[in-house]
Amino acid sequence: MKPIPDSITLVMRSYNEAWAIEDTLKAVFSQDYAGEIELIVIDSGSTDGSHEIIQSYQPKEFIILEPGSY
Repeated sequence: MKPIPDSITLVMRSYNEAWAIEDTLKAVFSQDYAGEIELIVIDSGSTDGSHEIIQSYQPKEFIILEPGSY
C-alpha cells in the first residue's frame, strides 16, 4: 500500500505586493508535491491590485483573509 503524502499549509501575508504576488502564487501552485497544498493569504487591505491577482487564482484551494474578516 502506497503511503498518503502529508498535506501542508502555507501562510502568506500581503500588503500592496502586486509586484511579487503573482510570481509567488505561480511558484506555490507549480510545485510537484503529491500531497495537498493549502495556502492562506492574509491581505491587509491592499490597494495596488494584489487582491485581484489573488482572486484570479481561484478556485485553487486557498483562503483570503482581509481586515475585519477574522
